[in-house]
Amino acid sequence: MLLDPTLRVLKVYSLPEHAALFAYLHALPPTVRFAEFEVHAPVLVLSNVLEPEFCQHLIGLYEAHGGEQGGFMREVYAKTVGVQDHRHQVRKDYTIEDRTLMAQTQARILRRVVPEIEKVHCFR
Repeated sequence: MLLDPTLRVLKVYSLPEHAALFAYLHALPPTVRFAEFEVHAPVLVLSNVLEPEFCQHLIGLYEAHGGEQGGFMREVYAKTVGVQDHRHQVRKDYTIEDRTLMAQTQARILRRVVPEIEKVHCFR
């Protein structure tokens, strides 16, 4: 069996067909381009997780309420703390506080992302 980098079966060959197998292998793109663009591991590429209308709603909330200066996590003296370093990263975050919107977002993640993580990484 010939597997792609996501462990899906591409082709099945019998042992006497080894010449066909090697010809097929040589015709394949480099492993890092199996998705038709360069993928840096461990990257899971998913499209259409959020439908366009839902995205527009989220963007509208961000634009209406502006974002708050966000940061990133860093370990400082054996503790993970939030920091802001404009030389490293600048961003503004909008925190979703509406429980209904949180539930709608979580439902999409559970239905469309979690199964893919389980399939690829055998991890929930």
